[in-house]
Amino acid sequence: MKPENPVKTEEFNPSWGQGEFTCIHTLNDEDGAWWRAAFGEQLTITKVQILNRGDCCGKRLEGTKVYIGESICGTVNNPDLGSWVTINCHIKGDFIKIEGAPKKYLHFCGLKVWSIATTEHVIDEEPE
Repeated sequence: MKPENPVKTEEFNPSWGQGEFTCIHTLNDEDGAWWRAAFGEQLTITKVQILNRGDCCGKRLEGTKVYIGESICGTVNNPDLGSWVTINCHIKGDFIKIEGAPKKYLHFCGLKVWSIATTEHVIDEEPE
C-alpha cells in the first residue's frame, strides 16, 4: 500500500510557518471546523495518519474525528506535539473528512491515507 496525499509530498513539516509549509489552519468553529478531500472513486481505506502541529497547540487535535464517506473511521486521542497520529479502520468511501472538536481550531500539517488496491477484470471471451 502506498500513501496518497493531496499535496503530493512525503516531506511534511509540523512547525507552523517554518521551512516548507504544509500545515492547514481553520477558524475556531462553534460546531467543529472541518477539512475534506474527494478520492474521485470509492476506495476501501485501511489507515489514516495525521501529522499534528509541532510548534504549539498540539492538544487542539484531541477529539478530532476522521470520516471515510459518511462513516467514522476513528477519533484522535492523546496526540503528541509534532507526531503522526495513526487511525486504523476498514471503511469504503469516496472522500475523507477531518472534523475538529466543537469550539476548537483545526490544524494539522500532513495527511496520509492508505487504501486496498482494487482491480476490475472484464472477460469477454471464453478461455481456450
